Formats: sequence, C-alpha cells, structure tokens
Amino acid sequence: IMESNVTNAFSTAKNYVPDAIIMFSENKDEQVFEIIKAIKHDDLLKHTPILLLVNSFNEEYVLTSFDLGISDYIALPAKDSEILMRVIWALQKSAVSRDLVKKEQLLEDLQVFNKKTGSYKAKYLPKVFLNEVNSAQKYKYPLVIMAMALNDDSKDKIHDDTFAQIIKKSLRSTDVLG
Repeated sequence: IMESNVTNAFSTAKNYVPDAIIMFSENKDEQVFEIIKAIKHDDLLKHTPILLLVNSFNEEYVLTSFDLGISDYIALPAKDSEILMRVIWALQKSAVSRDLVKKEQLLEDLQVFNKKTGSYKAKYLPKVFLNEVNSAQKYKYPLVIMAMALNDDSKDKIHDDTFAQIIKKSLRSTDVLG
C-alpha cells in the first residue's frame, strides 16, 4: 500500500495495519515527526517497524527520528539489496517484539508477572532467578542479583507499586525485577 500524501499516512496505516512502514522524508520535515509519534502511540501500530528513507544524512534529524521510535533509516540513493536487507531485519525484530508482548500478557494473565510494575510475583522468583543464573552461565554474561526487603515499621512508608515503578525506570531491558 502506498500513500503519497503525508497528512493521510497515519489514517492509511491505521486502516491497513501494515507489517512495516517505509516513509520517505525530506530532511527537516516536521510532519514526519508527528506521524511517527502518532504511530508509536497507537495501540494497533506501535510495534510496526518504521524505516525512514532520507535524501541526505542529517545527524540531528535522524537521531530525533530514532528517539521517536523509527526502526532504521536508509540514506538515498541506496542499493535495492540494502533496502531489502533492512526491511527483512525490521520485520524480524518486529516479530520478536510482538511475540514478547504476547508472552508478557500470558504471564500477566497467569498472574506470574505484573506488567504495571514490571515485576514477577514473589512465589515465582526462585524459578525466575534460577533461570537467569543458568542463562548467565550458559552464555557467559555477567549477572548481578540484588535482594531487598522493605521495613514495614518505617515511618516513611512507600507503596510497593510506587517503589517498583521507581526501580523499573532505572532498569535495563535485560534486567529482571521481582
């Protein structure tokens, strides 16, 4: 599906929910930023990869585009094989991302994982931590485990969800919270 009118691009994407979105942009086209924001805030489209074709490299423009959520950019002119390779990569990344969202939802439905706080329920922590230790040993990556106990007698009590949100903001995507 091709949409040549920038102002109609978001509604077209929303109507068809494509596997990938390839957008051409003249550098400094602020409308493109608004479309990227709209796509990334839409529940149906937020996991759809966006590839931005630009006619010349402008570092600030490309970095802003990445900050807003594009998957990749391609400076033109580009070989057909490069475009194809980047589209395939974006589709593979998107499939993994969508699969992760489904699995997180399943874990939440089974009451194993709390999506709001990004943490596992206490009764599943031994299994989760054992899995993390085994993965770290198998793939030889460093692992840090931090255990915390909140003092219920404290005068300055903080709600568990609030505490979890504070911790979640400082975690990396590979960290586990329980």
